[in-house]
Amino acid sequence: MAENLNSGTQVSASSGQVADATLEKSCYNDDAANCVTYGGLYTWAEAMNLPASCNTATCASSIAATHQGICPDGWHIPKQADIVVLLQEVGVSSIAGLYLKSETGWNTSKNGTDIYGFTVLPGGFFAGSYQSVGDASLFWNATENTIVTAAKVFEMDKSNSTAVMGWVKTDFASIRCVKN
Repeated sequence: MAENLNSGTQVSASSGQVADATLEKSCYNDDAANCVTYGGLYTWAEAMNLPASCNTATCASSIAATHQGICPDGWHIPKQADIVVLLQEVGVSSIAGLYLKSETGWNTSKNGTDIYGFTVLPGGFFAGSYQSVGDASLFWNATENTIVTAAKVFEMDKSNSTAVMGWVKTDFASIRCVKN
């Protein structure tokens, strides 16, 4: 996808609400305009369309090889391997951020060239509070971390091009879906 997923009904991440049968998203600073600009922010279980209990326990047996999660039909949540392929296609991972980030919107003149049309905007995230809009963007993937309360994310920020690491599943991050 060339933009972050923006599906669901807006709720406040800071309220501690737990998703129910309705797809819910959070917008940075609880401002709906930020969902229009940056897309929604979701917990890992919400992104994966799994029960909220999967945020605090492993759900590896529930993850399909191509896991749709909340992506539209014909699309899926990327796995760690998909991120590796993306970085290989772009070239050296140390400059991937430059090539994948949008040409505007990043603080301290750390905009990208967006030569692949991936257009990563710095939509921030929620980890106890809303953080890093203008400075970073985190994207969930379908690969759980070795710690059951964490999953892998793909990160771009203003100072580092790319990183892939574990992230707490109850925090809120963006989603980029991959076409099947």
